[in-house]
Amino acid sequence: MPLSRLNQEQYSAATSTESQNLIIASAGTGKTSTIVGRIAFLLGSGVKPQEILLLTFTNKAAAEMIARVAEFFGKDVAR
Repeated sequence: MPLSRLNQEQYSAATSTESQNLIIASAGTGKTSTIVGRIAFLLGSGVKPQEILLLTFTNKAAAEMIARVAEFFGKDVAR
């Protein structure tokens, strides 16, 4: 489960009950892992995959995010 891999700060961000979240952190701090954990939390809370929007600044980051989501939740969810 992606949530079990997060530290306390990442876990708090991933499981926030706020409808919108802004995560600002430097490179290598676990932002992608936190976002994948957030997806796990949302899916576990009954949110449908097609209701989740992920935005990235680069195609490389988008490919990484899709790969990580597909690894945990399958290719259907990653679409």
